[in-house]
Amino acid sequence: MIGFDNVEANGHIALLYCHSDAAGTGVASGIVAALIDHAQVAGMPDLHVEASKLARGLFERHGFTLAHRRDFSLNGMPIDNHRMIRSLW
Repeated sequence: MIGFDNVEANGHIALLYCHSDAAGTGVASGIVAALIDHAQVAGMPDLHVEASKLARGLFERHGFTLAHRRDFSLNGMPIDNHRMIRSLW
């Protein structure tokens, strides 16, 4: 498997995966483009995601904007991600 996604009915992109062998090939970009198309057809007003530092640029290239950075701890390990939103209207 090269990549997959999961978008919830409320427009939350819960998961986007792309195998490291496919990095830089456009696979992840194609997945995001398909997510956007699906959400528009489904009548969703927007999409939102908690993107990693690595994924932030991918989502920005597809019109997502930064709402805010989230800093938190998971099992005692400090991590961060970026809440991003893309209007579909």
